[in-house]
Amino acid sequence: MPRQEFSDFRAWRSHSKPVRERSACRRWVVLLLSVLLIAPACGSDDDKQMDLTLAGSSTSSSVYGFLLTHARLAGQEDGAITINVRESSTSDNPGLVGQGSVDYAIAGLNALARSYTGTGQYEGNQSPDSRLLMTYLTVAEMIVVRSDKGITRVQDLEGMSFAPSMQGSPVYTKVLEMFDALGITVDVFDGALEDVVSAMKDNRIVGFGKAGAGKAADASMLDAASAVPVTLIGFSDGDIATIQAVHPNFNFTEVPAGALMDSPAVKQSTIDAVYFTDASMSEDDAYRLTKALWTTLQSSADESGYAASSGIVAEQTVEASRLVPLHPGAERYWREIGVLD
Repeated sequence: MPRQEFSDFRAWRSHSKPVRERSACRRWVVLLLSVLLIAPACGSDDDKQMDLTLAGSSTSSSVYGFLLTHARLAGQEDGAITINVRESSTSDNPGLVGQGSVDYAIAGLNALARSYTGTGQYEGNQSPDSRLLMTYLTVAEMIVVRSDKGITRVQDLEGMSFAPSMQGSPVYTKVLEMFDALGITVDVFDGALEDVVSAMKDNRIVGFGKAGAGKAADASMLDAASAVPVTLIGFSDGDIATIQAVHPNFNFTEVPAGALMDSPAVKQSTIDAVYFTDASMSEDDAYRLTKALWTTLQSSADESGYAASSGIVAEQTVEASRLVPLHPGAERYWREIGVLD
C-alpha cells in the first residue's frame, strides 16, 4: 500500500473507533435502564402499597380504640399497608366483606361460623367465601344487672325487661340462646349500645349483656355504674352443663371478684373474635396482612391498654379454623412460623 494511503487508513481507524465504542456504550445504557424499569413489574408483591378498609365495631365500644391502634402499628410494621377503620355492627360485617364493601373485618367466631354455613340468624344470608386470618381477642360476655333489684342469678331475670346486648350483635343472639336453653324468658329491650346504657340509667331495664374488656368491665358498663348501682351475675355449674348440652361450642370462664365495682366472682360465657376476609383477596395480600397483624398484636394490646387482646396464642387461630377455613395466604404464614404442620 502506498505510504500516503496507509497514513490515511490509520487516520480513518483512529477516528472511527471511538464512534463505535460510544455507540456500543449508549446501547448498554439503554439496556440497563430498560431492566431497571421493567424489574419492579416482574418482582414480588411484597413491597406494593396496600390500601385497606377494616369493618370494625361501634365507636362507643372499647374494642374500637384497640382496632385503631392495631391498624396503625400493623401498617407501620409492613411499611406499605394503610388501613382505614370503618365503624360497623359486627353482625353486618360478613355481608360487607362478601359484597366487597370492605377488605377485611372483625366478627365473633361463632357468629362468623354461622354466617359461613348460613345457619341461625344468617339463614338465607350465607357468606360461604369468608376466610379466616387470625384470632385477636378472647373476652367474657358479662351479664350486668342493677344491684338494687334483688337479682342474684340468671333465673331471677324471668319476665323482667332486659337487653341481651346491642341489637343484632353476636352477644345478643348468644345470650338469648343460653336463656332459652335454661327456660328463661325475658322482656327483650332492643336498641343500640347508647340506648341500652340510657335505659339502664333511667330504670327501663334491669340489666344487659355485653362483651367485657377481657375479664373486666368495659366503658359502657362503667358508664352505667356511674349513674346506678350495678353488679355481675353468672351461671352455675348446673346452668353451664345444661347450656353445653344444647350448644357444645359455648365456652365459659371465671371472672374474678371486683371486675365491675364490688361484683362477686362469677362464671360467664366467653367469645373469641377474629379478623377475616374474603376468598377473593390474593394469597400474597392475605399473607402480608396476617403477618403484620400477628406480629403487632401484643404491642397493640399494650399500647391501647386493651386486655382482651393480650396473651392471645397462635393455637387459638388453629382451633378457630375448624369452624371457618383459613385463607390460603394466612395458612401460608401460620405454616411458615410452625403453627401448622
